Amino acid sequence: MKMIQYFKILLLGLGALLYTSCENFEDLDVPNYNDPNRDQVFRNSQDFPNLLSGAYSAWWNHVIGASPQFALLPASETMGSGYGSWGSNPFYAKPRESVPNGDGDPVLIPQASWWYGLYQAVPTVNDVVNRIINEDLRVVIDGQDFTSSTLAHGYLLQGILFGHLAMLYDKAFLLDENTDVNTYEFSYTEYTALREYALSRIDQAIAVCDTASFTDPIAMMPGVTFTNESLSRFAHSMGARTLAYSARTAEENQQSDWMKIMNYARNGITEDFLVEIQDGWQGLVITRDAFGYHQLVLNWGWVRVHQRLIHMMAPDDPDAAYPWPFGVAALDTVTSPDLRFDEYFEYNATIPWAGSASSKGYHIMTHYSLKRFRDLYDQGVGFVNFYTKAENDYYIAEANLQLNQNVAEAVDILNATRVDKGGLMPASVAEPVAALKEKLYYERFIETLMTFPLGSYFDRRRTDVPGFQLFEGTVRQLPVPLQELNLHGTTNYTFGGVGNEM
Repeated sequence: MKMIQYFKILLLGLGALLYTSCENFEDLDVPNYNDPNRDQVFRNSQDFPNLLSGAYSAWWNHVIGASPQFALLPASETMGSGYGSWGSNPFYAKPRESVPNGDGDPVLIPQASWWYGLYQAVPTVNDVVNRIINEDLRVVIDGQDFTSSTLAHGYLLQGILFGHLAMLYDKAFLLDENTDVNTYEFSYTEYTALREYALSRIDQAIAVCDTASFTDPIAMMPGVTFTNESLSRFAHSMGARTLAYSARTAEENQQSDWMKIMNYARNGITEDFLVEIQDGWQGLVITRDAFGYHQLVLNWGWVRVHQRLIHMMAPDDPDAAYPWPFGVAALDTVTSPDLRFDEYFEYNATIPWAGSASSKGYHIMTHYSLKRFRDLYDQGVGFVNFYTKAENDYYIAEANLQLNQNVAEAVDILNATRVDKGGLMPASVAEPVAALKEKLYYERFIETLMTFPLGSYFDRRRTDVPGFQLFEGTVRQLPVPLQELNLHGTTNYTFGGVGNEM
């Protein structure tokens, strides 16, 4: 299939558009944009849905993949590990210091994975949108016109790809369907402008969905065949997530357009968004490590629930002490008032990296593993709960609290999981907003844990709830990877450490 052949081509950052080789990526092929075969691929418009499905795959595999999740989730102290795979050690070491932005194998460098992984999809998406908008190609398959469906996905993918770059990086290169790659000057766009562009493309996707009626000709993601209505809802929810999660600090979070987040979420998903487990859709780090962060957590035992989260759920139990007591090799089982504790977590008597505590610090110690989704990955059959209805509803609740608009609705949303699932005392409209925010983020840390893996990191980064924020000095965004900086002769830089978080 042309789609399969085409997606063997990997864009090695945007520098590869002009450079024909780079010794750091000697195993990879660089696309030739003057290749007549490439032009022929994009003349066959009936292949566009397959090409865009491949773009979704590039995005999906990297946001659920092993890196930079293996570095940033221990840094967020929601999940924890004592291993150092994929360059993770400097990100969760205490005290926090500047994290290296190193050269070498990009698969092993946290700054590189999303960068090169997401940019894999950009040329394809832009080409498809360009052919439809600027060359007026129609997408006709078996006599049926799918142009609106294809264009909506193209716009949404532009929004998703650049939205995720905006969430994580301080700046990036912005290209769209009108960019001439032969004359592009590789100027950086700051994350706030990237976010606004991403939201504008999400809005364009929504506009197409809301003015056309369609059902996709193929499943764009495993087990997911969109209609215009379901794609519009998914796009709205991605808009809410993009806008909320791009905030670097509590101050930025408060300044976010919460009315816009509210409107996105109110028109968002009404049930959990599920993607079927399937070969080729289980995670990737640029070119290899074809498995997801979920496997590291749920099957391999490389990552466990951080002791800080255990303490949040059982603050009065001495075996849930946080920080972990210095010099203590093991703690006993924990009793939590939250019914979800034993349902979602499992005690392990041994800690595989306990021998490293004396050198790395006792903050790496944790007995509890996450078992909530384990059967799914043990059996390899089923659906990944990537975007829960609860997450979407929490944006509505938070918007109400931020806007001081409908506290009763926020309380109802909180209690739907807090009481119905956790068996905890109900939240009340009589409580101060600060107390309700604390309960909200408590719910977020439990109910969205390991759905969109980096969500917990982004929540720690943006919350103003005392005790729920990132540990002092934790990196709040990633720099452009050194491999890319070297291509353009740009000076290396990085983040991390007190005063240099972003």
